[in-house]
Amino acid sequence: MTVLISPKELAEKLGVTSQAVTKNIRRWRDQGAFNDGELRFSGRKVVSVSEAKYRLLYDQVINLNMKRGEDENGESSIDPSIESGLNSEDKSRVAQLKLREAEVNIEIKELRLAKEAGKLLDAEKLMEGLLGCARDISAKINRLENKTEKLVTAFKRDGDHGVRNALREIAFETNEQISRSLMAIAKDAEEGDPLDFD
Repeated sequence: MTVLISPKELAEKLGVTSQAVTKNIRRWRDQGAFNDGELRFSGRKVVSVSEAKYRLLYDQVINLNMKRGEDENGESSIDPSIESGLNSEDKSRVAQLKLREAEVNIEIKELRLAKEAGKLLDAEKLMEGLLGCARDISAKINRLENKTEKLVTAFKRDGDHGVRNALREIAFETNEQISRSLMAIAKDAEEGDPLDFD
């Protein structure tokens, strides 16, 4: 699940200008750093961006600059012989592993952001809540057989039309009972429970 945020909101979180954020987004977009669904435009204007992806790219730039140990002229002082000892197949594997690691980091950050935003549910609590709802609905449906006398009386009194009206009334009552029961379950739900509608 990709959590998108406006450049302005992201800039406020990072303590930088929205122009700086937008500039980085455009540069990284031109470099093909964003995947589908991680960036939205309206015309030429950046509307929203994946916060996790932006932070990852930003962190990579900061880390790269620190690893390079850039001197005052901005020239890299990294020793090019470090990677020269690898053959092309090993370099390719290293590149693939780095790419996969970056993708996993993005997925983890996306999940964290989604959890912070309250968009993830605890599967165990959700299952517990669903089972409670299912039991309650099943109990209400099983009690429908107690309404047969009402249907027989309606049929004797008004025929088919009476049965239709009685069925409508029974359906309405059952819906009301189920709704009240589910709201009671939700009200009793502990904080953070997916059934807590507040």
